Amino acid sequence: MKKIALFIVAVLSLQTLQAQNEIEQKVNAPVQLVVVYLNGAQVTRDWKGNLNAGTHRLLFSNLSPAINAQSIQANVEGNITILSVQYRVNHLRNQEKTPEIITMEDSLEITSFKLELVKGKKRAYEEEKSMILSNKSIGGHNNGVQIAELEDGADFFRKRMMTIAEEWLILTKEERKLQCIIDNLNNHLEEFNQQKNTPSHEAVVTIKCETNTNAHMQLSYFTAAASWEPFYDVRVKNTQSPVQLFYKARIVQRSNEEWKQVKIKLSTGNPTMNGTRPVLNPYFIDFYSYQYNQILKQKNEDKSSAPISGQPTYRGAREDGTAYYIDGVRVAGGTTVNQTASNIEFDIANPYTIAPDGNQQTVDIRTVDLQAKYGYIVTPKLDKDAFLVARISGNNDLYNLRGTANIYFEGTYVGQTEINPGAADTLELSLGRDKRISVERTQVKEFSSKSKVGGNIKESSTWEITIRNSKKEPIDILIEDQIPVSQNKDITVEVANTGNAQYNTETGKLSWVFTIQSSQIQKVRFSFDVKYPKDKQINQY
Repeated sequence: MKKIALFIVAVLSLQTLQAQNEIEQKVNAPVQLVVVYLNGAQVTRDWKGNLNAGTHRLLFSNLSPAINAQSIQANVEGNITILSVQYRVNHLRNQEKTPEIITMEDSLEITSFKLELVKGKKRAYEEEKSMILSNKSIGGHNNGVQIAELEDGADFFRKRMMTIAEEWLILTKEERKLQCIIDNLNNHLEEFNQQKNTPSHEAVVTIKCETNTNAHMQLSYFTAAASWEPFYDVRVKNTQSPVQLFYKARIVQRSNEEWKQVKIKLSTGNPTMNGTRPVLNPYFIDFYSYQYNQILKQKNEDKSSAPISGQPTYRGAREDGTAYYIDGVRVAGGTTVNQTASNIEFDIANPYTIAPDGNQQTVDIRTVDLQAKYGYIVTPKLDKDAFLVARISGNNDLYNLRGTANIYFEGTYVGQTEINPGAADTLELSLGRDKRISVERTQVKEFSSKSKVGGNIKESSTWEITIRNSKKEPIDILIEDQIPVSQNKDITVEVANTGNAQYNTETGKLSWVFTIQSSQIQKVRFSFDVKYPKDKQINQY
């Protein structure tokens, strides 16, 4: 009776296991679309298959360990109802060998067999060498040997020993090569086996089909293990050409899942930021007391356990028609650049493969030609070189994010700059130094002096700036200098001559704008007086 009961239990368990395997169907759903945010990414997997009428449990395995469980959502087409979406971490999954592991194990077996053959040949040569050395005497102890026989024997020993030595070296080299391959295969196998033995992050989607149907399902989720940052390449052919701005992105992901030839969208949104606005509560003021301060401190500590407004949290996503909404931000396809109320999306045309190794992957966003006005700026008090500058005015939506820019002029890399679209209406790019423009700044001694006037010291200074244009074409140039500004009532600064410069009385800045013809010289002078008490010293200006 007991055996019959155990048999029945075993049969029921087997039937239950078979039913579970029939209901839970593992599907192959590769990553098709990734929306990468400045912090985080929305990953979408795609699956198509034939389903019979009834209830099915579809298993999506090997998801990112950095997944946000609350963000998982499923979207299905056709006469299908989604009953539930369940997330789990499977620590007891069936440890199946991946195709990579099977391939490496086969290669390891073949290479090991080759290594044993090489070792066998080396042992055979070693035995032959020992046999030759142990039987190298020619003739007996009492018998003489003819010269011809001696020469033939010596020639045989020499040639055979040289052949053995040569073959030994070749086999030793082959042995080391095969052993190196085996070591590499074992190291890779260890890495793959470690990955195979890690828990599987899975999602089980339970659906109900009214009829036999061709199903199409998308599973999407958010992971914080990805980001992107903008950067630019700025290329200028010459001062008669527009500025070519190459808008690019560096994408990094450590999600532990490979994005192989996937559709990429870049978004300036940040789903990790809480969308709830902060509320300003009354702030009560009173006379300070130690006891009251301790009570207030305790209240603040009690409040610190509650969620803080603005603290990064992910509140999930929802689906509406053909679009997704993540914390109120619409994520949809369309044109190359999508402007929403809160962010901008870049729809990258070509698919990319981005490995989960944390290395930067460069993605091209777009290239635009920008009309620029070229000119030179020189500040001889700080630097004796003239700098070529491109000024770009207009809509900065074409370069709408702050980032580092690599500058190339006339095919040569000249350095880096920072593009900050919101800093000013005009974008100014420095294209490097031009040694064909010489600059000198000297103090005119005959108009500079230092004297005592009553109880004060009076210093009179006159400076002259000389610009020589050695280029073959005229140049537009901005010259900048300054007159010191007093921050003490006992120090007075009097402007004697600005040299017809534009003068800012608050900052002391002097600005001249000239067009200098080829091989011409332009000079400017400015003068000022500084008075201060004779028993004081002032800093250099």
